[in-house]
Amino acid sequence: MYSELGRGSTFKIYLARADSAASAQKLEHASLAPGNLRGTETVLLVEDSAEVRSLVCAILRRNGYQVLEAQTAGDALMICAQHQGAIHLLLTDVVMPRMSGREPWERLAPLRPTRKCS
Repeated sequence: MYSELGRGSTFKIYLARADSAASAQKLEHASLAPGNLRGTETVLLVEDSAEVRSLVCAILRRNGYQVLEAQTAGDALMICAQHQGAIHLLLTDVVMPRMSGREPWERLAPLRPTRKCS
């Protein structure tokens, strides 16, 4: 991933190449094939862009995740403090107004010591 303020972000994803059609068919029938992946966990999503937040929420919910939405890092801290259940993953924008994406991660430590962040 490469990101530059005011210019945007570039993500490069490298996937392994299948050596043969047989390898591709094995993946199609594997238990981890993309059509079989379903989540049940709770994700706290922190994203200041309404369009991006809406899209990510829709994708996560379509795949079985419960999503707690926060527009700002401050909202995320409040949601985390009020949410009674587990929060399995904090998914946050890195560049946000007033507080970077890393700051909520650090401030949530006392509330959610077993959290993960992406």
